[in-house]
Amino acid sequence: MYRNLASENYLNKEAVFVVSYFFIYILLIAIFPGLESANWISLVFLPLLLIYVHQKKNSTQNSFILSLASFGIKKYNLGRGILLSLFLGIISAFLIMLFAITNGKIYFHEINPGLLLYLPIALLFILLTTAILEEFFFRAILQSRIERLLKRKYAAIFISSVLFGLYYLAFYYVNQNLVQYNYTHISLITAYGHGMFVGLISGYLYTKTEENLIASILYNSLCSSIVTTVYFQQYFF
Repeated sequence: MYRNLASENYLNKEAVFVVSYFFIYILLIAIFPGLESANWISLVFLPLLLIYVHQKKNSTQNSFILSLASFGIKKYNLGRGILLSLFLGIISAFLIMLFAITNGKIYFHEINPGLLLYLPIALLFILLTTAILEEFFFRAILQSRIERLLKRKYAAIFISSVLFGLYYLAFYYVNQNLVQYNYTHISLITAYGHGMFVGLISGYLYTKTEENLIASILYNSLCSSIVTTVYFQQYFF
């Protein structure tokens, strides 16, 4: 396991690095709004490369495959993780629909049988555009390092979910087309609440499955799939 391969001093430095990296990223997207379009580079490839190089330099990992495993890219606990993420994801998706508001209307009112036709498209869209990169950075990188720094699992889940909510708030703020006219404050509050809620459950899943990232990625995808399906049905079909 990763915990046994790295020294405590190294882990502390790595945790400070990733938290600092997050706040620098938030600051940069506030200054340069277009930066969030490069999230695959900002939240996945660049931090992965920097941490991998640091691990190699400090001889804490012997291979890239072992390094990926330390982030949760593994088969262990996969079956249980998928079942749990499906259960929690479906419940969370409907709870989000109950509280999501667009143009002053509750999203739940938009549910209809036709949504089933577009649900697979929305699920794949969320999976490829946001779920993988969000879970990789906020769970596999940020939460895991905070946990190893504080040595408290649930404190790490809470802190990472607060930061996840801040990320959603910043994302909606720089993307003004996502903020509903005349409902700016509601949209931003909803964005932060959505991010923190998803972060709490996803963080719990990641911890419960002994850091299996695939389970939390599936959960994240399911959470936004129904809302995204409604959006697709209204604007594209």
